[in-house]
Amino acid sequence: MSSCNGHHDSATPPAVAPEACDDYRMVLSQEWNKEALPQRHAVSKSWPGQAIGDFNGDGFTDVLMAYGGGSSLFLNDGTGQLALWEGATLDGEPLPRARGVAAADIDSDGDLDAFFAFYEGDTEQIFLINDGSGHFTTRALAESAYITWGGSFGDLNGDGRLDLYVATYNAPHEASIIMSGEAIGAGHGVYLQQPDGEFVREDDAIPVAVDSALSLQGALLDADLDGDLDIYMTNDFGPFTIPNQLLLNDGTGQFTVATDCTCDVSMYSMGTARGDGDDDGDIDLFISNIGSPKYLMNLGDGTFADATLSNGAYIAPSPENMTSWGAAFLDADLDSCMDLIVVYGHLSSDGALVLEYESGGEWTDPVGQKDLLLLGDCAGGFQQAPSDTFADTERSRAVAIGDLNGDGRPDAVISGKHFLHVWLAEGGCDPGLTVRLDAGDGNHQGIGASVAVTFADRTVTQWMLPDTTASSSEHALFFGFGGRAQADVVTIRWPDGSTEQHKEVTAGSTLELTLP
Repeated sequence: MSSCNGHHDSATPPAVAPEACDDYRMVLSQEWNKEALPQRHAVSKSWPGQAIGDFNGDGFTDVLMAYGGGSSLFLNDGTGQLALWEGATLDGEPLPRARGVAAADIDSDGDLDAFFAFYEGDTEQIFLINDGSGHFTTRALAESAYITWGGSFGDLNGDGRLDLYVATYNAPHEASIIMSGEAIGAGHGVYLQQPDGEFVREDDAIPVAVDSALSLQGALLDADLDGDLDIYMTNDFGPFTIPNQLLLNDGTGQFTVATDCTCDVSMYSMGTARGDGDDDGDIDLFISNIGSPKYLMNLGDGTFADATLSNGAYIAPSPENMTSWGAAFLDADLDSCMDLIVVYGHLSSDGALVLEYESGGEWTDPVGQKDLLLLGDCAGGFQQAPSDTFADTERSRAVAIGDLNGDGRPDAVISGKHFLHVWLAEGGCDPGLTVRLDAGDGNHQGIGASVAVTFADRTVTQWMLPDTTASSSEHALFFGFGGRAQADVVTIRWPDGSTEQHKEVTAGSTLELTLP
């Protein structure tokens, strides 16, 4: 049975444990393997990603998969069952190969567009501009001919329009080349959207000192709670190149390196999940790794403390859990406590790679590593869910969250080399609240907003920040009430800093709100 039994200090009223809920599990509903996915191009170096959202305007949540063999659009029949649709086109041709995708309404026409991150550094990245039916036209992103894993949309300069941060990885993915110091960065891209809709690169936005970082994700967040979006650079090969870096925004889209955040960890980072694991209203970080991931707890002033061991988020390196990639916060079982999903997959094709670590020992990176669900206790603590609750043992790379079958529960789509899996949630507590936001022209998905749900004893906060490793979750937030009948207050903080409140919101509600 699922419950939330947190521990709190004496200055905070004890949390009221929600009613016991049904047993929770995630069920593998659909899967596509290499033979079932497009092979219009060679797939030997394929690194996939996926974006969840309604791409054909029928009101159902679809999946756009970026893939080396040729990208694909999977359409939802309304029950959570997806079908690969051969009719999706770009400029009248089948969708191109790509390695990462992010989704947003780029041109403010009411439908969902996308950004594609390409394999090689010999061509510019592109936007896919949707006509509303799943047919796209190309818009090039100027000055973007470099290797990249994905992009993150958000209003970086406070003008109400979505901008784009592109994380680059300007090196072959070969350890010997990188560790020798031969990998030279191309610079990371801040692209500000102009009034005419064009995205223009700001050459001086990112400090030169971090140009050579090998980034898989630029995770957007308001780390210092000053109202603008900062960037957490999630960097691979940190011990040999540039460690992870927090880049603080001055509010105009110009960034400086945070020198005292205690979050510049040197890791083999592949993804950063952001969420409030301890109910204190600020964003904590869970960072994937080769070896053990890290959980950095935000202290409320833009500095962080390593709470990996103290809060139960420690995952010991083992043959089952060695190389983690994408990760995401979510309230999986809707008990009102934030949980974590993290996906694993071996590096080399045969799983025979032996890894040396700093103290002189060796780890192996075998086939069959297991994705994990960490269940939260509402007070910053986590415990690994049993394998019969959730376990995917394919060679995973990316995870995105969304409600595919419309039941108010967050589901997961996981991709890897070479597959796409759909995991549907069953059981747990009854749905509490689904929130979808529209911040108006320039940001119709409300990206950058926060939503705080207050009960009698505690407040749960989530952010509309959909980017994950090479992927994009649905533009919706799913709150569990933990068996409670209602939330006392729901507070929306819009990207422009304005707020609105809704009182006595009953369980099972959906709020679809537009910025006043």
